[in-house]
Amino acid sequence: MDIDKILYNKKPFHQDDQEIMRMIIDLPGQSVSVSELKKYTKKELEARGWIYPFRYHPKLSNTITAARDKTGLCLPLGNIARLFYDLLKLQYCYSKNIIERGIIICPIAPEGNRAYIERLDREMQIYLSVIDIPLCAIGTNIRG
Repeated sequence: MDIDKILYNKKPFHQDDQEIMRMIIDLPGQSVSVSELKKYTKKELEARGWIYPFRYHPKLSNTITAARDKTGLCLPLGNIARLFYDLLKLQYCYSKNIIERGIIICPIAPEGNRAYIERLDREMQIYLSVIDIPLCAIGTNIRG
């Protein structure tokens, strides 16, 4: 699957991080379904030593999609509100030194009220003073 857009709110990640991001979405074909992406991501991340899902608070059942080597990953593939909740969870993990950087993978095209990369880009311009985690957002072709 193609990477259609990559956004950074800080300087670009190191080469190792970019290789991790490309591995995550190395699916055949131009477009995949949400269920295909979730199944593939779980299998590939666990095979590479990621904790999937990653429970970041001992007293709560809150999780992010995955974590490894101080990198947190979120796949907000549903309602737009989940995108901002995932962003908040990544920021929390960063503020507690659980992770040092975050990756968000979401669709490029708006579809109803679902999360998408352009919306994240617009919102991040407003919240840069609040969200200070080094973040890479990847927009890719995911169909509903």
